[in-house]
Amino acid sequence: MSRVCCNNEPHYQVIYDGGIMGNDEILVCDIHITKHPFDKKIISKNIITCFKNEKKLE
Repeated sequence: MSRVCCNNEPHYQVIYDGGIMGNDEILVCDIHITKHPFDKKIISKNIITCFKNEKKLE
């Protein structure tokens, strides 16, 4: 199961620079994508689209 930023519906699959802890992958909502650490340390970002409660990566 993937980590998520909060209880809101995630809209992005993000890999961000975790510093000495290494890169980290997390599902992020529209609100938190503009908050620290995601606002400055994103390495890659994929938009997630949902169809009938199934999450697919574009």
